[in-house]
Amino acid sequence: MAGAAGGGAGGGDGDGDGDGDEDGGGDDHDDRPPCLDDPRELIVMGDSYVHWISHTFPQDLASTYGGDAIGVWDVPYEEGGRNYAVGGYAMATGGWGLIPEQLPLAIDDDPKIHSAVMTGGGNDFILVSEEWQGGDQCRNDPSPEPQQVCKDIVQAALDAGAQMMLDSADAGIRDVVYFFYPNIPEGTWVGGEHPNALLDWSYPKVQALCDDAAANTGGRLRCHFLDLRPVFEGHPEYFAAGTLGEGDIHENSEGSKAMAVAIVQLMKDRCIAQAASSGCCAP
Repeated sequence: MAGAAGGGAGGGDGDGDGDGDEDGGGDDHDDRPPCLDDPRELIVMGDSYVHWISHTFPQDLASTYGGDAIGVWDVPYEEGGRNYAVGGYAMATGGWGLIPEQLPLAIDDDPKIHSAVMTGGGNDFILVSEEWQGGDQCRNDPSPEPQQVCKDIVQAALDAGAQMMLDSADAGIRDVVYFFYPNIPEGTWVGGEHPNALLDWSYPKVQALCDDAAANTGGRLRCHFLDLRPVFEGHPEYFAAGTLGEGDIHENSEGSKAMAVAIVQLMKDRCIAQAASSGCCAP
């Protein structure tokens, strides 16, 4: 799992037409996103909401997009693919490794990256490091106003995300799709008693991080935010059952297919990593 974020599918040029022009007139296409000439120009990063035993998200993302993407985003980087996500990784304060470390691996493999799909942040408070005294209780507290240590953990994850956006822009990445977790089952072994209280508090802060990416990178990178809560609302069958202890916070294959549909639709709507034949991107 990963980080803290929320809100609708933010980002883009703000005029809703998906063509990237800033004035909404539709005549100036200099700011259109680059076309996807090769699926290797898009990378996938994150945690177990991307890559885990309970679901088939990498395959679902590739097959939903279609074409040459199959065999690229659904293959781990160590096998030559462009999926760099690792279950249990965090943004800054916990986990079994750090998501920002996935970025240089991808750049080293192919510096022509211009788009990314990612998530991250949940493991910062679910698998919190021991140095954050009391942080192991952040997932159990139902209070709408978190304890200070929990706020500090979220801020550390946000700071790491902001730096990752800058590093991505420096590497030439133009567009990032950042999807954030649905409300997850409570009272599970790995997720804790009340993980959604802190997730809900974090959502607007993570969305703001994404929405501010264009300004913070001098217009070099746009971040497009996708809130998965509406996708999962009313669908308890989208969650895995029992792959980790009693109940699971992760999606199953049915849930990951719904995620893939929502992400690919956002990419089409915003003209992110689309083929030149779409007519919406910059050749």
